[in-house]
Amino acid sequence: MAYQKLKEANEKFSFEEFKKDADKGHLFCQHQVAMMYENGIGTDKNSEKAFEYYEKAANQGHVISQICLGGMYEHGIGKAKNLKKAFEYYEKAADNSLNSLFDFDKIDLQIYPAQGNTQAQHHLGYMYQFGIGTVKNLEKAFEYYEKAANQGYAHSQYNLGIMYENGTGIAKNLEKAFEYYEKAASQGHVHSQNRLEIMYSYRQGIANQGNTQVKKQPPPNPQIVQVIHPIQPIAVKRPFILDTSEYKSKKQTIVID
Repeated sequence: MAYQKLKEANEKFSFEEFKKDADKGHLFCQHQVAMMYENGIGTDKNSEKAFEYYEKAANQGHVISQICLGGMYEHGIGKAKNLKKAFEYYEKAADNSLNSLFDFDKIDLQIYPAQGNTQAQHHLGYMYQFGIGTVKNLEKAFEYYEKAANQGYAHSQYNLGIMYENGTGIAKNLEKAFEYYEKAASQGHVHSQNRLEIMYSYRQGIANQGNTQVKKQPPPNPQIVQVIHPIQPIAVKRPFILDTSEYKSKKQTIVID
């Protein structure tokens, strides 16, 4: 009970402190306030207010806020559904530099993993592939999947493998398909592991090695898997919470202008 009260006090205090600086234009604090409104942490849950603060930070170039705002537009959360606007913000995030996320002298980089724009690139590839919020363009879909895949993003590696295997947006290349499935599978991507098993079974994309038991019929075609819900695209599920005792004594937990 005591822990719960302290936790709630820290969350309420954090919200109040972040909001003061968010309203002065501090983009990191704007993103924090948006997450707190979205999840009802330290304040009442309010999707409209979450949208408002994500938008403030996104329009200052905050990558993760741009992704979150795209997700809210895509699913009609806190604002009327608008796929063109969703595409617009995913595109901003996909082409943005992660450097805009941080003030490197002031904020601990461990607060966020450095995957913000790889996930935006992946989602943008998906929207180009199926013409969601934009004109269908398989070559652009391949381009954005490749950007994210080459940064190690497993879902994009899988979708890139599919495009190589089927010759979608790129010339068919089973060796490249195998290569990208293998990269994603090594990260524990289940769908890629399944595709590798099939390719091993039919000896596709790998040397036959003289196996006389290789199946002759073509393997079943793979399917594109729906991308991850973009509202919470990052591993961080909660905002950064200040410790009231430390913060009040020396205000060095995080510097907010």
